[in-house]
Amino acid sequence: MGNLKKVWPWLDPFRPVGKYRPLIYFLLFLFVVCFQGPRFLASLPGNLVSGGDFFQDWASANDWLAGRSLYADLSDSLNHLLNIQVSKNEVPGIVMDIQVNAHPPFSLFMVIPFALLGYESSVLAWNLFSLLLFLFSIILVWRTLELPWHWWSIFSATLLFLQCGPIQSQIIQGQWNFILLFLIVCSWLAHRENKPWLAGIPLGLAAAIKLTPLFLILIFVIQRKWKSLFATVITFAICNLIAVIVFGMHEFQDYIFRVLPLVKEFEGSVVNASWNGFIRKLFFPEHNEFYPPFPLLPAIGKTLVLILQLVFTTFFIVMGWRTMPEKTDRYFFLGIIVMLLISPITWDHYLILALPALALSWKDLRHHPILNLFFILTLILFCIYMGDLQYGIKNLADFQIIPQTIYCLTVLSIPTYALLLLFALVLYPIFRKPQLPLN
Repeated sequence: MGNLKKVWPWLDPFRPVGKYRPLIYFLLFLFVVCFQGPRFLASLPGNLVSGGDFFQDWASANDWLAGRSLYADLSDSLNHLLNIQVSKNEVPGIVMDIQVNAHPPFSLFMVIPFALLGYESSVLAWNLFSLLLFLFSIILVWRTLELPWHWWSIFSATLLFLQCGPIQSQIIQGQWNFILLFLIVCSWLAHRENKPWLAGIPLGLAAAIKLTPLFLILIFVIQRKWKSLFATVITFAICNLIAVIVFGMHEFQDYIFRVLPLVKEFEGSVVNASWNGFIRKLFFPEHNEFYPPFPLLPAIGKTLVLILQLVFTTFFIVMGWRTMPEKTDRYFFLGIIVMLLISPITWDHYLILALPALALSWKDLRHHPILNLFFILTLILFCIYMGDLQYGIKNLADFQIIPQTIYCLTVLSIPTYALLLLFALVLYPIFRKPQLPLN
């Protein structure tokens, strides 16, 4: 164990102070808890003004229980379920950014038990349940990758938790990422232990909840894990078949032909972190929001999006035949990053799904200390909360201190740059020999 400590330069900015590290982390812990703790606790029961993504699921479940459509107009649902009128954009109050629930029918099965509670109680129960799965996911990743742990690590872990922007956004919005992370981690662990059926089932469940994880079946195809591929496809099909039986085919048709086109309008949002969002918000955003785009060149923009998606997907496929250190882990996590980059929409809170890749890149520092500065920068970018940043920039934009389009290329693309840096960190050990011994 002593030798490991000598050759594993784990990132720790307070290493020089030696035995006083626990005290420093404890003081920082107290400082952050005092300032961020109240906000965290206040966000657990939800707030429709600051973030109401969970409302669309809760409303859909309640509408179905009352005999209405899963994809009823959310403005009407807000009115008859909570007796709240939707405000216009220029009037303070509740503003519905999306007309209908944006999630597939099967996802509603998980929400129905929570729909039996009042809205705030359901958000609180949802967040606590999701946080429990998130904790399990982190423990599984930590133990499997054999990352170091000290008794005082709980202080630094809490610091990162409270300061992590995607985590804050996840809790404020009551989103699905903690659940998806747990399912993806379960799939990775089973794949790692060569349990093909168990690897496919959780991935199929994740894809039935949100379609994006379907990209990860490329891993099974490239590595010829046919049982895992079959298990994923069958699980995905069974989940949707059950949803058809329970909810009816008309709900699926409604989702495909009415909901998905409405969701597509948000691909040009300024905080869409995928290549699709990065290019669209510069060339042809469907939602200009408060930032004008570059001269509208939709044809060039769409071509660039397609090229980037094809390049990253092709690169990922080719890397599947290359030898690399810790290939099972590295290739799976690389797939998560590529999935987020080529997805039609990648909101800032989706970056939670890349946390296992961040953990692996931290582990790589033991043999590649040259990556320390890049890792610190990546961690900083991951921890920025885009909600606060957007609010601040909108106020600055009113005074036109900086040309507004510059914001799209810089601060509003921080999640994209975070993913690209993480992509490079995970790739680096594949092309460079270790600077320190392996044992």
